[in-house]
Amino acid sequence: MAKDIEAIYPLSPVQEGMLFHSLYSPQSGVYGCQFTCIFEGEINEQFFRNAWEDVIKRHEILRSFIWKNHEKTLQVIMKEVSVPWKSSDFRMLTEMEQKNRLQSILRRDMNQGYDIVKAPLLRFKLIRLREQAYHFIWSFHHLLLDGWSMSRLLKEVFELYQGYVNNHIPRLDKPKPYKEYINWILKQDTSMIENHWRERLKGFKAPTPLPFESTIHSSTSDNYGEIDYSLSYHLTTRLRFFASENEITLNSILQGAWAILLNRYSGNIDIVHGSVVSGRAGDLQDVETMIGLFINTLPIRVNVSSNETLLPWLKELQEQLIQLQQVEASRLVDVHGWSEVPRDLPLFESVLVFENYPIDQSMNESKNGINVKSVVTNTVTNYPLSLMIVPGDSIRIKTLFDESRFNHDSVRIIMNHFQILLEEVVNHPEYKLSEFSLLTKEEKGQL
Repeated sequence: MAKDIEAIYPLSPVQEGMLFHSLYSPQSGVYGCQFTCIFEGEINEQFFRNAWEDVIKRHEILRSFIWKNHEKTLQVIMKEVSVPWKSSDFRMLTEMEQKNRLQSILRRDMNQGYDIVKAPLLRFKLIRLREQAYHFIWSFHHLLLDGWSMSRLLKEVFELYQGYVNNHIPRLDKPKPYKEYINWILKQDTSMIENHWRERLKGFKAPTPLPFESTIHSSTSDNYGEIDYSLSYHLTTRLRFFASENEITLNSILQGAWAILLNRYSGNIDIVHGSVVSGRAGDLQDVETMIGLFINTLPIRVNVSSNETLLPWLKELQEQLIQLQQVEASRLVDVHGWSEVPRDLPLFESVLVFENYPIDQSMNESKNGINVKSVVTNTVTNYPLSLMIVPGDSIRIKTLFDESRFNHDSVRIIMNHFQILLEEVVNHPEYKLSEFSLLTKEEKGQL
């Protein structure tokens, strides 16, 4: 066994958290990731599979599994792995039969989970739909990768695939191993990180309540619902202009609007929600080119005081988001311990994720005569309410929610209110925070 191992090293703080929730709720599919798309054109399956095998050889994190002894949990990197690959041919099925079969396959795949003590923690399916149409499914545990890494990996795969097709394999730069990032984390000043969070969370004692929750919480349900919501092209354009004109990022505007919404629902002035940070802003050389899991979910604490004016308040929030870059390697379990929120309560229950990696744009292009269509990525998190913000011509908001605590109608109400609030923000930047309303023009008229 030892001769087959390339390296052994600790988990990152985020990997530890994801592993805990995966083991706590193994049947939920939590932190399983699924990437799917349609290929239009002729695929040489062997060349495509070769490209994936090459990428897995290049990046050690893709050959890892989790090993736990009596003292600690480690990740073990194998020198070689057998890539789980399945092929199917649906050409004899009707379009409706294909659709039903695919839905069943995707659902089972998300619920299948992973045996974390066996590498690799990923698998592939290539399903032929027509003579020149394929449905591709790439599934992996979030322990391996974040969205930015997904985008880079897919780019490499198509470069290598094109090389096989043209009989000229490209020379890609040698990647930096994920263990360099782990070593960088181990050198961080933990006392500085602790002081930051103790000061930031001083006086905060209970999580911010969420709206429209069911009065009956089921402890047995592991089901998560999903609603896709798109802001209009017009509103998206105005938000971009508002951000550019006032030197505020879109992320800051959306984080601020979410904090105001939680203030309206809860009545609390002191608001805490989760924000996902890239984890790549440190002083580790070439970290932006590395493959692995770098993101982290950390608390954002916002004082939604009624007499604050919007623009200065948003700029102050943006400064807090920038300061997060100094403590991106924080372990969330430690952050919770440094706060005054009891251990039996969560630090926060809603998370806003601003997905700024170009996966949709990079994939929705012709690749060596292959058109890539219908790109979809799915991830199940452990938070009751998660908003995945996907930038584009029209901003998409993919909302994941715990079905034991919310129903679809209540989540739609929340998203409608979120849109109304964003419209109010771009229409009235001079407003104080207390002046923003969740009512539509028609509702105001009726009132």
